[in-house]
Amino acid sequence: MATAVFADMAQLQTDTTLKGRIAASLMQYLITGLPGESITNLTARQHTMRQQYAAQILNNPSFYTPFFQQVVCCNQIVANDATAGGTLVGMTPAQIATAAALCLDTDISNAVAAAFNAFVSGI
Repeated sequence: MATAVFADMAQLQTDTTLKGRIAASLMQYLITGLPGESITNLTARQHTMRQQYAAQILNNPSFYTPFFQQVVCCNQIVANDATAGGTLVGMTPAQIATAAALCLDTDISNAVAAAFNAFVSGI
């Protein structure tokens, strides 16, 4: 497995199918993952802020989803999945699509969840 570099991550962002998979992962996280979190007195404020941001995304996904698509494509684990056969630099769009298909749904979902708080102001 090759270690992805920034040039690979940039190429990964060009794949439309991967972008769709990231969007699906984000929606799933907002609809099932976030509401299922346990809330304590210590996390109530933070959870409320996360829920408010989730509502903003759900009400305007075409604005917010590209941010998550960029971040997930730059996640080292996701990018490494795609570069299992070598660098993406110089590949055709079809070859990039084939490489992007190697990105595991679990890795995409973990990258979405890991990045979520970075977008929430005040956390």
